Amino acid sequence: MPRRPMRMSEAAKAALATALQKLRTDLQAAPAFPDPVLAAAEAAARAPRLPDKDATDLPFFTIDPPGSKDLDQAMHLERRPGGGFRVYYAIADV
Repeated sequence: MPRRPMRMSEAAKAALATALQKLRTDLQAAPAFPDPVLAAAEAAARAPRLPDKDATDLPFFTIDPPGSKDLDQAMHLERRPGGGFRVYYAIADV
């Protein structure tokens, strides 16, 4: 899907900043993540849980427009010896 840069006037930027600050206040959102949360995130990044099956040898491809940065789905097609195709489909783990 094509993306276009968002252009905002200074007045619109100020209004957005004000609205976001009100939302943070209304939701009582913390201004930063607490230290235990940051520590847990760092630990998870150091020791990621890998999938049970390693399919990194398959040459997956994505069907995305040029310049896309949202490559969260991919596929690989493989011709089967008896005819037909085997389809491998990969989707990012959120």
